[in-house]
Amino acid sequence: MGEDTMEFEAARKEFAAERETFNAEKQGFLWRKWEQACERTNREIKAARDEVVRLKGEKAKESDEHERAVALYQKRESEYEHRLANLEKVVAEKTVESKASEILAEEISVNCKWLLARGVPLLGGAAYNSGRKDGYGEGRVVAAAKEKDYHFELYKEDCTTA
Repeated sequence: MGEDTMEFEAARKEFAAERETFNAEKQGFLWRKWEQACERTNREIKAARDEVVRLKGEKAKESDEHERAVALYQKRESEYEHRLANLEKVVAEKTVESKASEILAEEISVNCKWLLARGVPLLGGAAYNSGRKDGYGEGRVVAAAKEKDYHFELYKEDCTTA
């Protein structure tokens, strides 16, 4: 019986050693699986972080481009509004000038009719053009220089006799 006990104890020690080896190998295998899983997870997390950083960069770039586009649009819009205001101002001024011109033309027309009704010859541009080689331009130069215009004097005499 002592031998059996010793054999049993030796077998038990051998079994405990094998179990410890097995458990150590099992733990090593589980640890390697764990390391591989962690490594894979870390790679996936790093890839996700890199993607987040890349997308943030793209977002910032597009945001800057958008802000520049908005600023350019606002600048152009204010320029167009300014030009439109100037054009409206010019239109208002031209409308006033047009009304004044119409009134002046109407007054001149009334005055000319009054003069013609009384037999007074109109001494307008025809007086400058009368008897001149270069026509109206020559008569205008003489008038601007305030020289005596003999052609005009002759024209007035012709009008008086008419």
